[in-house]
Amino acid sequence: MTSAFSSNDSDVIERNVDTVTQEQSLPEIWNEARCSECSSWIKKNNFKKVCLQFPDSLIPFSIEITQELSRLVECEVYVLGDTSYGSCCIDEVAAAHIDADAIIHFGHACLSRVSRLPVFYVFPNLSIDPELLLNEINELQLLPSTHLLVFYDVGYYYSLDAIRAALISNPLIKIAKLAVNSEADLLSYDFSSIHLENISTCLYIGKDDQTFFNLNISLHDKTWYLYDLTSPGVTHLNKVDPLSSNWMKRRYYFIEKCKDAQSIGIVVATLTAKGYLDVVQHIQKLAKIRGIRSYLISVGKVNPAKLANFLDIDCFVLIGCPENKLIASRDFYKPLLSTFEVEVALNPVWRQQLPDRYFVEFKEVLPNGKFFRDFDELSVDESDVSLLSGKVRFNKSADRSNVDTDQTNALMKRDKFQLMELDSHTSFQHRSWTGLDPAVGQSSPVKIVEGRSGIAMKYDEVSTNQKK
Repeated sequence: MTSAFSSNDSDVIERNVDTVTQEQSLPEIWNEARCSECSSWIKKNNFKKVCLQFPDSLIPFSIEITQELSRLVECEVYVLGDTSYGSCCIDEVAAAHIDADAIIHFGHACLSRVSRLPVFYVFPNLSIDPELLLNEINELQLLPSTHLLVFYDVGYYYSLDAIRAALISNPLIKIAKLAVNSEADLLSYDFSSIHLENISTCLYIGKDDQTFFNLNISLHDKTWYLYDLTSPGVTHLNKVDPLSSNWMKRRYYFIEKCKDAQSIGIVVATLTAKGYLDVVQHIQKLAKIRGIRSYLISVGKVNPAKLANFLDIDCFVLIGCPENKLIASRDFYKPLLSTFEVEVALNPVWRQQLPDRYFVEFKEVLPNGKFFRDFDELSVDESDVSLLSGKVRFNKSADRSNVDTDQTNALMKRDKFQLMELDSHTSFQHRSWTGLDPAVGQSSPVKIVEGRSGIAMKYDEVSTNQKK
């Protein structure tokens, strides 16, 4: 008889295992040109240890690529699989295990700037007909004075010269430049020679994916077109304000939940992106002035099951790649916010106003960022009203004249000379269950006996007579 809480033994053995589907073929990711570029880059910089980072879909090609590259260079070549965070991000953590000199990244990339190792990108080589693209743009029948800005997926990077040659006949069409070897102005694009204020219409070459979503919401005041080669024609996206969409209404709800929170978990989903430590300190500062406990969490690849272990945390903020899909997920038990949303929730500057756009990059809330707003800690309101519960929220840290200024900051004076502990770890000490206590040195020794055996659903118990 099979238990209602377990599966039959034969079902487990015969169960089909999901396999990773290959999105590209080998010629689309590796050819003589890519091999020559990689080998020349290694020889030019005289690297001794080089890591090849592959996403799961390209792992089957790693052996052939490694063997071919090893025959051309005199260095140790390693393969990185199962990345620490997202496959589009550079995994400097795994490369540090072998003290690598450089990384060659294969497949789709977010182009987030790294701070330690030099990186060479090998993008997918997707095919496109530039003349057909020009015909599709002409069929849009845009006004003669319309300035059009063309974005593209990294898979069309190697076709950029052909695209530029086909569109050069129209001077009002500009092409955004991927910031492969330069500092990005917005997401992974460089606008050094483009004036965005003159652009009214944008076109994206690629799929309706996270990259397109980030561009659309970051440049929400533009009219967008999507040129997806997997479907015929250009898809016209009507001009919609993302800040009034249903998706953004749900994000505003999470912002209000963050304002009501007593504790917040700062989930670090990157250890390589430039400025991630600065934004951690910035969020900790915002939480401190609002009297909210903050916890720093690093659990590798983030999923709902991992964050569900932190029951005492009211909401989480994710610091990671802008192309992650976790923010839009509905599987988490507690609200998972972006740095933009925590900034709106906790920064007192945004108390009486709302921002006019949405940012997906955490660097924008730091000094020199487009969303940075400095504030005076002494001007923080003492209380406000929650829009969710209707209750008054008291700012626990408003009375700063009574805060102890020693290094621990563990106690704060309250009315009638009462004391309140501020250390965040004290909340975990008041749980009804605190874990297993080994009680080392307090238990008398006992004789070793045979215990239970078998699997969890049907243990073989040892009788009392056998024990004696």
